[in-house]
Amino acid sequence: MKLLILITTGFVLMSLSSPLSAAEIPWIVSANDALKMRDSIDIWETRSGARYTLGHVEGSHRVSWKDFSQTKKPNKGKLLDHGALQTQLRKHGVRTGRPIFVLGDPIRGWGEEGRIVWMLRAVGHPAAMIDGGFDAMKRAGAETASGWGTEIAPGDVTITKTIGWSADASDVQDALKSKVAIVDVREPREYAGKTPYGESRGGHVPGAVSLHYKELLAEDGTLLPRSQLLKKLNDAGIAPTREVIAYCTGGVRSGWMVVVLSHLGFGAKNYAGSMWEWTAGSVDDFPVE
Repeated sequence: MKLLILITTGFVLMSLSSPLSAAEIPWIVSANDALKMRDSIDIWETRSGARYTLGHVEGSHRVSWKDFSQTKKPNKGKLLDHGALQTQLRKHGVRTGRPIFVLGDPIRGWGEEGRIVWMLRAVGHPAAMIDGGFDAMKRAGAETASGWGTEIAPGDVTITKTIGWSADASDVQDALKSKVAIVDVREPREYAGKTPYGESRGGHVPGAVSLHYKELLAEDGTLLPRSQLLKKLNDAGIAPTREVIAYCTGGVRSGWMVVVLSHLGFGAKNYAGSMWEWTAGSVDDFPVE
């Protein structure tokens, strides 16, 4: 059995000829490491259809976070129920134990690649986010193609429950009375009360700290070095010893944040309902500042 060493992350992986659990692969991998593992993984892209058709990693499959999410308020942004989610995952070719590495457009996107990785991890499927997205893969020498790609065969994955990294509204309510850190990863204008994306009320969850997720990115769309990431988090009052619940508008940007926090060793959960759900509730039970 061959060994594959991921120098960037410090993880050692056994050959992927045998199924791996989500815990056996890192949350985030470099583009170079992804290319080394290309024959043993599936690659998903979350960029827009227009960008994907102009050029994508050869053999990759395009998905949207909306393919796996509820669409009507107040549940907009939440994952589909397990039966419907399993149907969608199989439709997109998810095979039991076959890792999925996800890339996006970190500079122009909304963290969709992180949302997909969080979703897959939350139901127990091995997945990782490719640092720097499509541009990083091109720089690393990935072969590319244009058009819509090839048709994929249905998958066989089975979903029975959500195993972790997820929070609901009651968890956030409990966090208001505990030492759990609540982080709002939206833009500062949203935190201050603007509602450009359809929240019923403006503002933020009481006590939440503001840290726009893109503050953790370098100019080329890759993550900042670990030391800088930890400093930014610490400056925002988010220490590794504290549990974290992240939210945004509908759990996309906060899903990305949970991937990064988990990669750094934090205990983090994504509130997928986020402000679409929170602000649809009563002022007394779901307050905002």
